[in-house]
Amino acid sequence: MNMQKIHLSRKRIFRFIAALFCLFQLAAAFLFRSTEAGSVAASARALLAHGGVAGVITGVITIAVLTGLVLSTALLFLPNATRFTGRFCALFTLCVQAAFSVLLLLLCWLGVGAPARVSALFGGERVYPANYVLLLLSAVILGLLFVSRFERIAKKTPPTIMQALPVRLLAILGAVLCSMLMILLIGYNPLAAFEQIYKGSIGTKNAMTITMERSIPMVLGTMAVIVAFKMHFWNVGVAGQLTMGAIFASFFAYQLGNALPHAVLIPLMFVGGAVGGAFWGFLPAYAKVRWNTSETLFALMLNYIATYIVQLLRRGPWEDPMMPSFGQCPMFVDNARLTKILGCSSGWIAALVILILVTVYLQCTRHGFEIRVVGEQEKTAEYLGVPVKRVIVRTMLISGAIAGIAGMLKISGADFKLNETVAGDIGFTVITVAWLVKLNPLAGAAVAVLFSAMNKGCESLSMSATLRVNGVNIPSASATVIIGILLLFVLGSEFFLTYRIVFKGKRITKGGALK
Repeated sequence: MNMQKIHLSRKRIFRFIAALFCLFQLAAAFLFRSTEAGSVAASARALLAHGGVAGVITGVITIAVLTGLVLSTALLFLPNATRFTGRFCALFTLCVQAAFSVLLLLLCWLGVGAPARVSALFGGERVYPANYVLLLLSAVILGLLFVSRFERIAKKTPPTIMQALPVRLLAILGAVLCSMLMILLIGYNPLAAFEQIYKGSIGTKNAMTITMERSIPMVLGTMAVIVAFKMHFWNVGVAGQLTMGAIFASFFAYQLGNALPHAVLIPLMFVGGAVGGAFWGFLPAYAKVRWNTSETLFALMLNYIATYIVQLLRRGPWEDPMMPSFGQCPMFVDNARLTKILGCSSGWIAALVILILVTVYLQCTRHGFEIRVVGEQEKTAEYLGVPVKRVIVRTMLISGAIAGIAGMLKISGADFKLNETVAGDIGFTVITVAWLVKLNPLAGAAVAVLFSAMNKGCESLSMSATLRVNGVNIPSASATVIIGILLLFVLGSEFFLTYRIVFKGKRITKGGALK
């Protein structure tokens, strides 16, 4: 009896949603009244009058709207229809309407710069509200249909590298296509945009040099996160540790820049950066083992404190006497700057050495084994005689030191002065990179370089004269959108490589396959 009531309730809800969909389609047809696009006869006249691709697509869109209208209305009068028939009709209707609504929106955008008759044919801007509502309603109904069939999320057998490769490549391809669609919809040439991304990242010698210099702190920041996250110590304070490393290194640059030779000053700044970062990483670790505080909140708050210390210094003892009203730190003397090797600052050598050391340390030493054991099960580590508190403090000292060295290399190899934006968005980007590569140091370094190249290439979009439309450059926010789309697709692919969605009526075999 209860199952019958539930089935009846679902049928009623489904009919109500179908009725709403029908009404919105009627409203859309009403909005087309000025061009008489709400009838098949008008579509036929459009095909004959305008011809070409625009006329054909217009007729197909109109017929699709009418088809969706008829099918949605028919659902209201099928009380005894089978479950398969009802769902099939609804799914077909919604998919067709959603697809052609997207096409209509795209063609409306194309009509902006087209002749007036094409713009009038597509209904002008009045088409936008109706189709946005149709798209939203279609997405909601498809979501409801999905939820009604959803049962649970199950973990599946981890795929091999070769099995996962096609999925990751498809994710990257999907991200590129969506980015191109986004650029197209805002009125710019997507092919020219991606050509500019290539030129702005590695297309010229100067661009490649800047990309490599940006990659150095990104790689080291990723190593710092991986070391801490291997222990399940959520070190979100890499930005603060990087900033403190830059502060400690700047002390020697400003105080002893002209007093010490270059061969002595640079190693001293290197050690100072490591000590500054290690000290800032020690604070949340000590609070964790002493008072069991939240390392996430503690490290996050330290990020802001480090930034405010920089602001205090640049408006106080380290203010540039040549520009007192600007509140900036002076530039480093040449003695405090890293030398160039192969056209880039020598920091890449330090980053490469640290990458090798971190890889060996985590995979081939007893300390690395203790880090993994503490991360997987703290009680088991205590049972095995591992000094958990000591491991936590020691690991955070190492993680903080690596982040501090990244800060030192950034200010002495690229910025050449101390500023509060020395960490930029590195602190949180490296967390994404570390999770993306599943805490693999070598893969993390490669992905960090790729992210740096993407950042540099996307930033060059808004400065390219070849992408101007009516004298207006592409918006700078488009760079952030492109990177966000890439992250969304790549992280989404990782989810589907790890888990599978189980629908009602399906069961999982021992091998992880659906049956």
